[in-house]
Amino acid sequence: MVDLVADIGGTNARFALWQDTQDSANRLRQINYFKTSDFPSLAIAIEAYCKKNNVQPTRLSLAVAGPVETDFVSMSNNNWSFSKAELKQTLKLERLTVINDFTAQALLPPALSEADKHPIREGTPLAGTPVTILGAGTGLGMSALIPLHKSGSSEIEWRALEAEGGNVPFAPRDAEEQAFMQFIASETGRTVSFEDVLSGRGLERAYRYFAGDRQPLSAADITGQASDNPLAKKAVNLFLNCLSNFVLHAVMMVGARQGVYLSGGIIPRLLPYFEESAFAARLSEYGIFTDYIAAVPVWLITIEEPGLTGAGLALSNPYLQHRTL
Repeated sequence: MVDLVADIGGTNARFALWQDTQDSANRLRQINYFKTSDFPSLAIAIEAYCKKNNVQPTRLSLAVAGPVETDFVSMSNNNWSFSKAELKQTLKLERLTVINDFTAQALLPPALSEADKHPIREGTPLAGTPVTILGAGTGLGMSALIPLHKSGSSEIEWRALEAEGGNVPFAPRDAEEQAFMQFIASETGRTVSFEDVLSGRGLERAYRYFAGDRQPLSAADITGQASDNPLAKKAVNLFLNCLSNFVLHAVMMVGARQGVYLSGGIIPRLLPYFEESAFAARLSEYGIFTDYIAAVPVWLITIEEPGLTGAGLALSNPYLQHRTL
């Protein structure tokens, strides 16, 4: 049996062969990255991977950025779309699993060692409560892991929440964020979502908000220049302040008092700037819910392929069988 796993984002498609083993260092083999813009369809990208690596997969687990409830899946941040049934037939698969990319990442926390995560904010995890995971890249993903307490047993099983939390309306907490929201709305002409703020394009908007008529920068240039470019640093601080708003919302909405896990392509690059922002301060005071929110620890996931690993873990997760053909 050959298990192929894939993490399909807005910009990159990541593929690997999966081995279900307790040795986390050897779960993923023959990892390849493809640009989604280089291929007209997901099926053609998968066929290119299989040809390059001389494999014929038996099972495929796809973690994709977007809703996956129906047979037809349309990606949120690229031009790919596909029918699950047609994809399974085209690739001659025995089994196809399709899940949201942050549902996949929500499976990670129980499988992480201490070396696989970096503390952003210390806290006291409250056992038996949910955890939430969120991350910014081309878009903004959010999910949670819900504890299921077995009757008559202290054993807990975990079920990933399937959600599109990154697309809820943005909630500013001060006058500057209110002005930033209006700046984005003037560009988009619609309600501003958290994804409009906490994504690559959101970071670029934050820079334009401060820079005015100056030359705009890409998200990669902003993160790369933040240490010595005052405007880039202001954009990064605004981004992290807004990230704290989203973390607070996620914790409150799902009761994630056991912890928050951060992931995605952008946040790891911003690690040096957390202390200069109001990120921690905003999670340490929230009126009558200060005690509720202030004790929640926040970690950054540091494993190299969280999406691919989550896609692999989904193959054996009993609560995702409804996503399997």
